[in-house]
Amino acid sequence: MLQRIILLMTLLMLVGISISLFISPEIFNKPNSIFDILRAGMRNIPAWFGAIAGIFGSTLLSYFYALDKQKRDDLKKEHEKNIESASKILITIAGCIEQLKSIKHVYMRKIENQTSIQRSFRSMNLVYGELTAVSIDAASLSFLVKPKEKIVFHFTASNPVFIQIAIGQYNDILALMKEKKAMSDRLITTLYESKIGASQSYNISFEPSYFFGKKTFHDIINFIRLSECFFKTVDESIDTLSSIAMDLSREMKLYVKEHNFTEKFLSYENESHIFTRPPKIDVEREIEALVNRCMYRGDNFDIENWPIFTASTLK
Repeated sequence: MLQRIILLMTLLMLVGISISLFISPEIFNKPNSIFDILRAGMRNIPAWFGAIAGIFGSTLLSYFYALDKQKRDDLKKEHEKNIESASKILITIAGCIEQLKSIKHVYMRKIENQTSIQRSFRSMNLVYGELTAVSIDAASLSFLVKPKEKIVFHFTASNPVFIQIAIGQYNDILALMKEKKAMSDRLITTLYESKIGASQSYNISFEPSYFFGKKTFHDIINFIRLSECFFKTVDESIDTLSSIAMDLSREMKLYVKEHNFTEKFLSYENESHIFTRPPKIDVEREIEALVNRCMYRGDNFDIENWPIFTASTLK
């Protein structure tokens, strides 16, 4: 704005100087007003000078108009790019949440309301195939950062770093699930090959005390810890991603409204049931109790609803 004012003042000075060139000295010597002097000077301006001045003026106006239009177009493109980036990220986050919901639905249906570490063996395999890790460009949401806010809250769309970390946690869950499946397959193979487990119909039971002091017992304990960590991490990731998705949707609706766009941004809402968590248990205390039972009594450790696997499924 300041540059335009300076340019306008310069042009007015040039116009004044140009008019003065066509004013004869005799007019200055007479007692005429400034307006009379200007009128006399303008009458003496030749036609060709007016044509040149008109061309110059129209060119200058066109230049200013082109600058304004370019600025508006660039700003519009920037806003459209921001909306597109936010839409892609929201769709990715929503996809992650839906994937976690499907996984949680499988193991919640299997473990039900179990409050024992035995529930880990009810959810040996959760999905078929391997899920692909996701990635986002969290830096593209930097336009939502509010510079005036001294504190950046974690569960908000104005914190791109935390959003990137939340996606990283989702990818960690996929890696955790892959590790859980590999450990599950090894345990199933060991139990069948040991011929210690007793199986009837679709149920199987085994006695952990038989494996006490062996590597398999160590694997059983690790599988329990891994499964309980998996349940907890899935719930935390659902909470975090859901909060980010809802806040991003809300922030972008305000962004669209603030800049008077006609486009509508995606809405995101979550069902309340996905936040239901499995009963909380003290894993380490339960493991300690299991070790004590194996050391002193060797009580049976029954596992229900564990499908019998054929040899082909263990490959």
